[in-house]
Amino acid sequence: MLLREGTGAWISSMIVANFGEACFAIDHAATFGNAWDDQVMSGGLSGALAVNNSLLFCPDSANFAEPELADMPFTVEGFWSLNANNLLADPMLTDLSARALVPVAASVVVGAGDTPDDSFFEQTDYIGAFGDTDWTAGWTNWDAN
Repeated sequence: MLLREGTGAWISSMIVANFGEACFAIDHAATFGNAWDDQVMSGGLSGALAVNNSLLFCPDSANFAEPELADMPFTVEGFWSLNANNLLADPMLTDLSARALVPVAASVVVGAGDTPDDSFFEQTDYIGAFGDTDWTAGWTNWDAN
């Protein structure tokens, strides 16, 4: 997942897994600027860019890609850690290669959900798109390529 060109967003409850180069990257000074405000508590997260209650798992590459930018207020890994309830762990999905994306009962994402306090969002107790039901069954087709 690459956030760049001044991305501003509030991202929550995502699982990013098994990417070739890295799971998570931030690039461009404008994107870092959206995440950080020197006026907030002597410098801190601004909230214009936030990633919370999410999980990264890239066992065959790096979890984080650090940009070659000078004078950034934090590292990408630091940003991940400064936001709330982020994990670095195997999500233990049923079978990622077969697109069986429901987490097994022992997964760290089960029971780790923290849904925003807003009626727009369905309240869940898990991180990611799936709890104990694959809601895509019967109406999606995974391309093998």
